[in-house]
Parts: sequence; C-alpha cells; structure tokens
Amino acid sequence: MLGPVRQEVLSGYSNKSKFDKLKYVEDTQIVDDDYVQAATFSNTCRSKGAQGSHIDFLICAVAFREYGVNSFHAILLILFYLTGKMWRGKT
Repeated sequence: MLGPVRQEVLSGYSNKSKFDKLKYVEDTQIVDDDYVQAATFSNTCRSKGAQGSHIDFLICAVAFREYGVNSFHAILLILFYLTGKMWRGKT
C-alpha cells in the first residue's frame, strides 16, 4: 500500500482496534520514475480537460508500474475516474 493511500484509509477509522490492524500493512515503494510518470499522466489528462491531484496521478503511476497496465489504458482509467469526480462536483 502506498503511504498516501495508507494515510487516507487510516484517517477514516476512529475505531482504535481497526486502526491498529491496518497501520502495519507493508508499503509499496515510490521510485523516482513514478513522479515522472505521474507528471506525464497529469499533463495528458490536463490537455484533455481533466484535472486531478498530484497524489491521484502518483497512485496511478505506481499502479501502472506495479501492474503493467499499458499507457493507453492507464490514461483512460484516469480520465474516467477524474471525469466521474468532476460529475459529482469533487474536482
């Protein structure tokens, strides 16, 4: 699990026992190339009118690296995700 994802998940738990169980999940490392890929995804999406946070794109970049999704499909997934966020007014 990525550190930013861990923080988001743990922030949702007020129950101490659930919090304590989840805080020890092993982290997936973020490497330098992930930041470059995240910026590429961000620039591509922005050129299509979709915006997201730096963390959104970093999560996508690590998933891209870890799970081998090709660039085209990864960008489509990001666009669908961000478009859904915009439709719900959560840009």
